[in-house]
Amino acid sequence: MKERESNIEAARILAMILVVLVHANYFSLGGIDRSDIIASPSSSFMRMFFEHLCIVGVNLFVLISGWFGIRPTVKGAISLLYQVLFYSILILAAGIIIGIPIPKDEMKEVFYFSGFYWFIPAYLCLYVLSPILNSFIEHSTRNQLRQILIAFFFLEFIYGWITNKASIDGGYSTLSFIGIYLLARYVNKYSNSLKSINPTISLGCYFIITLITTAIAFFGIKYTGHGFSTLKYCSPFVISASLFLFLFFQRFSFKNKFINWVACSVFSVYIVHQNPMIIPFFKKTLKSAYESLDGFTYCIIAVCLAVLLCLVCAVIDKVRISSWKVIVSSVSSMLPPKKETVS
Repeated sequence: MKERESNIEAARILAMILVVLVHANYFSLGGIDRSDIIASPSSSFMRMFFEHLCIVGVNLFVLISGWFGIRPTVKGAISLLYQVLFYSILILAAGIIIGIPIPKDEMKEVFYFSGFYWFIPAYLCLYVLSPILNSFIEHSTRNQLRQILIAFFFLEFIYGWITNKASIDGGYSTLSFIGIYLLARYVNKYSNSLKSINPTISLGCYFIITLITTAIAFFGIKYTGHGFSTLKYCSPFVISASLFLFLFFQRFSFKNKFINWVACSVFSVYIVHQNPMIIPFFKKTLKSAYESLDGFTYCIIAVCLAVLLCLVCAVIDKVRISSWKVIVSSVSSMLPPKKETVS
């Protein structure tokens, strides 16, 4: 098996860290309103900037899939579902042993893949549709693909970002993922100018776009009470910032076994910290930390927590990987051997 590029795997790890940090901010502490800005403008601006820096995590994750193209298999889809089932049962069992109250209605959402697990069905649908998308990309010209992208994002920005009238759900949907997937494939296949941008410039663009959107949201809330939807995944600002952050990583090329070791298990971080039995503890812990620490120290604590989650989940996930291999091996042994063809 070809060893994965560690620069892209590092981007995958960062994407998940950013997801955790988003949940450590508005999700756990509550959003910023006009009264917060008037009472503490500098603190509010920094929290908003931090949120806008991290909101690119989901799009970055999908861009990575689109960059290389998904090659779906039944085994791969079942493996993803098994990962969710493994951690859900593990956390449920631990909760019963410890005596944590089980939120029955929320736990049902785990197995329905709804609620906080919205990403899983959205990505699974993208996974299933990827052969169609790949075929379209392979058989279309550069101009055709560019025209489709322009038309798609034009409609998405109007009906998903500005008005939210279509089934785009602010970017929390397969339809939005399709656009990001096609964008990544287009840039990888045709846009040498974007791929060759100096990494310092790419990173600078990411920060500048983030600063601009933070300012728009800050002054929008202060003077109109509206943040202009700058935190939607389908926002042109969020998509652009996500792309520039990814372009920063793709300019490097290196191999690192530890990064690859962590990256192959990083999706478990999302499954674990968004589990309905974990969320109340996650939010309560972070809110208590925020109330007892200054803003800068809290940011450091949140980052350390996100990194620690990645490392702990990477260790635990090796058990899940080993158990999956045992299951695959057992199923394979029960199947009749393939007949050899005589040429």
